[in-house]
Amino acid sequence: MASLPVVSIASSENTAEDEAYTDPADYIFKHKEYHDCIFTVGRNDDKVEKISAMSCDLKSHSSVFRKILTGNPAEVRIKDVSPEVFKLILTYVYGGEMPTLDQPTAAQLALAAGLYKILPLVDWACELILPECADDVFPALVCVANMSCPELEPHVAEIVQQETQAVLSSEQFLDLDAKCLEYISRQETLSVSELELWRALVLWGQHKVITEPGKTLREHLKTTLSNVRLTTLSLEEISKELIPTKILAPEEVVGLLSAVTSNRPCKLPGICNNRETRELCSSVGNRRSRRLADETVFNESYTFDCLNVVWYSDVYPGKLEELPEYSEISNLTINTHDKKLKIETFTVQSKPILKLGKQPVYKLSCTITVSKIEDGFCTETRIAQMGGEIVGGKEITFPLKLRNGQPLILDANSSYNIALDFDSSHPVHQIYNTAYSKYDTHTILNFNHISVQYDTPLHVQKIHFRA
Repeated sequence: MASLPVVSIASSENTAEDEAYTDPADYIFKHKEYHDCIFTVGRNDDKVEKISAMSCDLKSHSSVFRKILTGNPAEVRIKDVSPEVFKLILTYVYGGEMPTLDQPTAAQLALAAGLYKILPLVDWACELILPECADDVFPALVCVANMSCPELEPHVAEIVQQETQAVLSSEQFLDLDAKCLEYISRQETLSVSELELWRALVLWGQHKVITEPGKTLREHLKTTLSNVRLTTLSLEEISKELIPTKILAPEEVVGLLSAVTSNRPCKLPGICNNRETRELCSSVGNRRSRRLADETVFNESYTFDCLNVVWYSDVYPGKLEELPEYSEISNLTINTHDKKLKIETFTVQSKPILKLGKQPVYKLSCTITVSKIEDGFCTETRIAQMGGEIVGGKEITFPLKLRNGQPLILDANSSYNIALDFDSSHPVHQIYNTAYSKYDTHTILNFNHISVQYDTPLHVQKIHFRA
């Protein structure tokens, strides 16, 4: 058996350079004879650079590069990162020491590492851009808006929600991409009004028309229009702030105005149909105060039964009669008196068994828009939902919760319009006044702590609430 050669580490011929530690990345960058692939890197043709590399290191760190480099192509085009960021990726995969980075560069590195599935590098870069306030949130905002960053997202969301005005008024805001605008406008809570958000988005769009020509103002704002709650604006705000921008087409303006005046959802393609007023958050302290305020104890329990109220009423002696024609929509107004109320359930009549045929069980879905009315104008809108599988021919009681899971609470001495929109026509009733032998419209019925006005034939026959 042949003996192995003996290699001596110590040698008098070693130079000082040979004995000194060399950063692995520096060594590989310097010794191009080990490189086996060439990348043409750069987003724009005028900033493209050819960079040679060792493919095995890239393949060992990235499933994306393993796929790209299958078959050992002579040259690969990389269009989604800059040459500077690509060299940082190479430094990392070569095992070199990463340099000190400013936050914008760290954000670009995190995005590039995410694109090529180098997850440890994503985590390392994200640690460099953890935001503390509105002044330094923008690099992290770019990351969370463009990829999944669970370690950054809670910090970014908190700053965007609590310091919205500072974010929107920053010069850096105008340089954000459309996905960042989508992220901001998707938040359920912001510390500015919807009108202030709209103004900032329009200003951003006007800036993009100048810096990125080729698209109209509407095209730049296209992806954010599905998040901006235009139906929560007042008619005056729509007239003075929205119509002059000409972002919406004339027929879209007509549709929006119709939705606002009729208190119905806006059903325009690409336009937000959420009529629920975005929660206003100015600080952590204010949010805590609101939570404490919502923890009001409701000790008294009541059930407003329209049939009983009508039957025993001296003003409206009569009865409830089911109308032959069913309806998908109905409206009622609740005026609260001296106490704040928590609405717990609505009771409605399901479809009769005879109309359901051989399928007495069916699915019901109803969207409930709750609008607070002050001086004739809607000042706040919330959305509740009720539904489920139900049996025909019965009174069905549904628990009421807002879409965010919170209870429906009505302020004292306030007026609320309640609009119900069913997914299909359901039985409606109307009060028949036996004293005058006619159906009553716009009937107002007084009860403990509330008065209820029916503006249309009614779906809701009973309202259970606590005071």
